[in-house]
Parts: sequence; C-alpha cells; structure tokens
Amino acid sequence: IFKKNNISDREKRKLIESVESISGYDLPFILSLLVETKSSGFLNLSSKNKSVFGITLSHGNITSVDSEDADTLLGKMLIQKGFVNATDMQTALAEKTSQKIGQKLIQNSLLSPHAFDLVLIEQMNVRLSKMIEDCEYKVNFTSTEVELAHPNLDAVQFVNCLHDWISGKVDLNWLRSLYSAQMSNYLQKTESFQEQNGIFEMPILKSAEKLSENLLQRYSLRQLLRLYPSQEEVILKAIHFLLSKGLIIWSEEKESLNAEERLKILKEIWISLQGKNAYDIVQRYNLENITSENLAGIIGADPKELRNEPLNSLWMQTKLKLEEAFRNSKNVVARDQFNKLNVQKSAENKLKAEQLTDQARQALGFNQFQKAHLLLNEVHKLQVQIPFFRLLWIWARLGSLDPNKKNQQLKDIELEFAQIPAEEKFDALFSLIQALFFKARGEFGQARRYLDKALELQPQWMVPKREINNLMAEERSKNDIISNVTGMVSNLFKKKS
Repeated sequence: IFKKNNISDREKRKLIESVESISGYDLPFILSLLVETKSSGFLNLSSKNKSVFGITLSHGNITSVDSEDADTLLGKMLIQKGFVNATDMQTALAEKTSQKIGQKLIQNSLLSPHAFDLVLIEQMNVRLSKMIEDCEYKVNFTSTEVELAHPNLDAVQFVNCLHDWISGKVDLNWLRSLYSAQMSNYLQKTESFQEQNGIFEMPILKSAEKLSENLLQRYSLRQLLRLYPSQEEVILKAIHFLLSKGLIIWSEEKESLNAEERLKILKEIWISLQGKNAYDIVQRYNLENITSENLAGIIGADPKELRNEPLNSLWMQTKLKLEEAFRNSKNVVARDQFNKLNVQKSAENKLKAEQLTDQARQALGFNQFQKAHLLLNEVHKLQVQIPFFRLLWIWARLGSLDPNKKNQQLKDIELEFAQIPAEEKFDALFSLIQALFFKARGEFGQARRYLDKALELQPQWMVPKREINNLMAEERSKNDIISNVTGMVSNLFKKKS
C-alpha cells in the first residue's frame, strides 16, 4: 500500500481481511485504513497474554472500544479538561446509586451532556493508545452493518489521534527496522497531498521546518534524514504518519549513489552488524525473507560494474553476513533459546529501568535536576519503554535551562510535549510539568492554573504546593519591582514640577 498510488477501497479492505497478526505498532495504520474506507464492523484483537480488545466501527466512525483495562481515567479526564472540579467529583462518587459517574454529574447539573460526550471520545482515544505497544496481536475484522452510535470518534478527530499515536507511542527502533529497505527510495506525493494541507501544522510535522516544501522535491528517506541530521525520530514519525494517511508513497525509483557514497553507507551498516546475533540483525533490518530485492533495498544492488574493489568486497561481506543471519535465525532450537534469554534480559532491563526512574523521580522532587538527568540517561540507554519517562525527562530539562539557550530549549521541550502518550495527559504529573513549562516562559497565570489542577488530581502532593509558594513569592517580587520603579518615576515628576 505504501508503494501504490490511487489504491482502491476494495484493495484496502481485502488487505485488512487477509491479515492474521500485527504488531501493536501497526494498529494506527490498520485503523487508518478502516476509517479511510468508511468500513463498518468489528475489529477484534488478542495478545499472547490473553488480553482481548474489541473496536466497533460504523461507516468509518469508531463508536466503541472495549478493553479489559478498568482504569479508564474518566474522573481524571473530567478534572483535567476543566469540566468539573475535584469537590464535585467526590460528591458524585459518594452518592450511593447505581448510576455511572457521568449520569450522576449530569443529573446534578454539574456537567453538561456535550462535555461528557467529548470526554467519552477522549476515553476511546486513550484506550486505543494503550493498545499501541511492543506486542503481537492476533487480529480479525468482521465486516457487517453497524448502526451509528453517539458519541463517536469521526474521521476528522481520528487524524489528530493518529498523529498523537504515531508521535507518542510508535517506537523509533521499530520505524528504523520497518524502513531499513526503503532508505534509497524516493518519496512521491499522491493526489491527496496538498502543500497547504492543515496536516503540516501538526506538531510532529511542523517541527521539521519546510518539510512540506521538501516533500514536493525529489528526496529519498536517506536524503531527508541528512537534511534534518538532529531530527531522525521526528522525520521517521512524520513520514510514517504521511504514509499512513496516504499523502505520500514510496517511488520505485531510487537515488543514484556514486562508489564513494555507497562505500560510506555500507561501512555504517557493517559497523551496525558487529556484535549482533542473528536474531538482532534480522529484527534490525526487518529480514522476514531474503530476496535480491530486499537485500538491494538495504545494501544496494551488486556494485560489480563500478569496479571499486573496497566497495565490491564490503558489499559481498555484508550480503553474506545478512544471509547467514537469516539462515541462523531459522534454527528453531537456537531461536527458542534466544527468545528465553531475550525475555530474561528484557525483564532485567525493565526492572533496572523502573528502579532508576523511581530514583530520578525522587531526585526531581528535591530539585536535584543534574542527578535526575544522569539517571534518566541510563534509563534511555536500556531501551525499555517506561510510563511517564518523557515527562520526567522534560522535568529534568526544565530544571536545568541555560539562560543563553532558553528560547531554543523551550521550543525543543514543546516538541517533547507533542510526543506524550494520550493516557499520560490526565495524570497530576502532566499538569505539574505543564505548569513548570509555563513558569519558565514567564506565564505565571497559566502556571498557577496547572498547579491547581495537579493538586486537584493529587491533593497530598507536596511538589505542586511548594511550586505554588515559589510562584507567589516570584509574583510578589515582580510586583515590588514594578511598584518601586513606578514610585521612582513618580518622584522624578514631582521634583520636576
């Protein structure tokens, strides 16, 4: 689909119905296909740990998301959105009736039905976001007529969700693997692509300056990454979003590289293969099979006609290394042993990452920003996905801003906010970090608003209480300075008169 222009809805539906299993990171694209084709029916997913999920669609609108996760954050969402306060929420929860929380609040005129509908849509977004993780799902789509229910996640709202899922949940290493064989292919805009499309105002796309203009030119993914050398994650996520939306596709035509450029790329690939076992190599370069086409996508076609001995020699070594890795990965006994060791290593890394993250959180609570930064760097190296990691990372950065680089650092942090998963945006920690961000920008009113919200969500938390006191002290100091300056100016005029 990423290589075909003007693909029909029938072909897209046929693809969905033929799929038996997907990665959790594939879910945004699968949902995008269902929404684009205005499909109706039931998408059922089950994971290896026996978790079961159901997604209902009516003519491309997502009408319900069923999961075994009871923590739907509904109360936190209502408070975070400012639709109710903590006191009203506690009053409604204390009522001994069979009614659900939303019905209680509406009946007591504490919440409007429209506001509740908005939160129910957000709840669907959060539930879907939680499914997007590093796991394999058995998947089945049953096409059938479904009556449109309200509220629902419509096609317009879905685009915003798709952006947030890809920017906040899809893993960078997974994207690297997915597109390892397309690095040399040119990107080509489709008929749906429009230079002034509002999509390019979305944070992950807007942060790559002039991306929409560059996509109108002839660039391969490798060339784009060279244009934005410090923004690999942003570019890969932006390209994946645009491919998922059908705004661009891969051209069959590849960039033309001279012997020197090809040798440089091969050296980088060869270095990446060292010290890796067969399974790591297969995963890194997405080697589900070995064909001349996918090998050419990774290391280029046989360069023998270039008559460059270093290039020809390294190309052959790399080709043999990839083929050997593919063969060895098919050894069932060795693969099972590797999987066991990998599971054990992953569990150990996760435990270590959680311990380091807890230490970093404590350090941040005591304003020990440098210590927290070092601890979070260690977590990052373990390549384990830890809830709230990016928020803690932002906190550490906000606490150690360089006055000379503050504006650029705040701009970078703003992009980090755009990559926070939906399910983390309704926690007291998110409100606190937003408050610290606005405080750093000198927007004290906004900062106070989010500090109050953090306390509503977590009343006993000392950090926001301390920050409120600091904020009040800064405001008093600021008012004293203004008052003194005003007094001095006033005295000057009096003397003149």
